[in-house]
This record gives sequence, C-alpha cells and structure tokens, in this order.
Amino acid sequence: MAHHGTRVTVVIPTHNRRDLLARLLASLAAQSLPPSAYEVIIVHNHTEDGTEAMAREWCGRQAFAARYFRKDYKGPARSRDFGARTAQGRYVAFIDDDCVASPHWLSAGLAAFEDPPAAPGAAPVGLVQGATLPMPGQPRPFLSKTIEIPQATVFFETCNIFYLRSAFEQVGGFSEDFIDRFYGEDTDLGWKMMQAGFASRFAAAALVH
Repeated sequence: MAHHGTRVTVVIPTHNRRDLLARLLASLAAQSLPPSAYEVIIVHNHTEDGTEAMAREWCGRQAFAARYFRKDYKGPARSRDFGARTAQGRYVAFIDDDCVASPHWLSAGLAAFEDPPAAPGAAPVGLVQGATLPMPGQPRPFLSKTIEIPQATVFFETCNIFYLRSAFEQVGGFSEDFIDRFYGEDTDLGWKMMQAGFASRFAAAALVH
C-alpha cells in the first residue's frame, strides 16, 4: 500500500561503491519531484568501505523518506527484489549505483505512465524505460563498459526503469531462476510483464548518465 502520498520508490542495490553511490544520492536529492512524492531505498550488499556510514548519514538528513538496509545477498537482483517488496510507492524506479539521475528523472518517468492516456481497451502501462546516456564531456576509456540506451530495448535494463508496483507484484517480481545470478533477471521480468498483458513505454526525458 502506498504511504502518505508516496508516488514512487527508488531502489538502489549497491556493493563496494561508496563514492559512486554518494554521487548518485546527490542527484536524487536534487530531483524536481516534491519530497513528499518519493522515497529512496538503499540495499547494501555489505562491504567495509564506508558505504554504510555514508548512506545512513545521508538518509538521516533528507526531506523525503530514505531508508538503508544492510544485507549479504549474492548479486544485485535479490537486493532489487527486496527493495521493491519493501517499497511504499505506487511505482518502483530502479537505478544502478554508478548512475547519475537528471533533475527531472523521476517526474518524467512517472508522467510517461499517463501521458498520453491509454486508449479505451488498451493494455495498461506496466513499465516505463528511461534513457541512459554517457555523461556529457566525460572521456570514455578504451574498452570501457558504458551502457548507452537512447531508445526502448527488449532487454528492460534495470539501470533505469520504472514499474507499476502492483504489476510487478502480479507477475511475481524477479524470478527465482535468475535472482542469484548476475545477469538476465531484468530481461526476464520485462518479458513476464509483456506476457501478462502490460504495455511498456519509453521516456527519453527520464534521463540518467
């Protein structure tokens, strides 16, 4: 059930990336969405790099709800699943700990669920993919792994994606067949949503780097 008007819950799995996580959290604190409309859940696959102290301190000084959970999961999928099942928002937004959210990331992602309105009898919108692009002006090292998603894909990458939480729950969340792996769970979940009759949309303005 949604809590006190919370529209969206941001779920962040993290492991051994204190400084990158701090950069992401700064971008989430600068969102254009009103603080009462969103919450942030940090699920930390525990490391001794100072992440816990930093994250707890950050959570304690935000105007919006922010919660930290220390876990010992294997891989990020179980962290995402835990975060989604702990969420209080109507929507769940997944983002990776090495990303930076643009100021209108949340507002643009939410708007795409309802604009344009679905035609009568059309499939309900169950998920919205956002755009993921390299940081402007940042050099890209040779052979670096930089995700670039300028348009909708069939992989439904969890570095930047929004789900209607009731739809996520209806299809059972992330499959146990994938949840302890380090790949594939996001694509499997997206296709389960399609097979369950939900529509997907793409929001270029829901941008992360």
